[in-house]
Amino acid sequence: MDRPQNRNSSPQSHEREPGLQDSRPEAGPFQIPAELGKRLAVTGREFLADLLGTEVQRRPENQRALTMLSQCLAQLDRRLEGLEVDQNLAALEPQNPIVQYNLACSQALNQNGPAAIASLQNAISLGFADASFIANDPDLESLHPLNTFQNLVTQLERDKPE
Repeated sequence: MDRPQNRNSSPQSHEREPGLQDSRPEAGPFQIPAELGKRLAVTGREFLADLLGTEVQRRPENQRALTMLSQCLAQLDRRLEGLEVDQNLAALEPQNPIVQYNLACSQALNQNGPAAIASLQNAISLGFADASFIANDPDLESLHPLNTFQNLVTQLERDKPE
């Protein structure tokens, strides 16, 4: 569930927020068993989600905290909470194509196809133009059978600058 992050990165870069990468134990004097490492990573994400949630409750306009919380909730597969955060971000940044794209992903993951298509169209109209990323994003899989989705991807591929 990698998602593009913010206005400052190009939609084509799809970089993750620093500090949210999967932690992989480095080879060193001792090795952490794989299952323990996975559980520690999940526990760390849960802690981060709680911490960011507290910050967002205190300062609902904190776009950086909202963005990080959205990414963290997506990694934890906490879809309804992620949708609420993405809706708040979209209200704060209605002209940000990446925020609109992430909202489309959350809506699709929560089985709201019509809203997801509308948000995706909005993201595209604002400049999100990576047809390959859209077509292959697992978050949008529920939209793949829809003609509207297929037409959007086809149109983006046609409009792609040479």
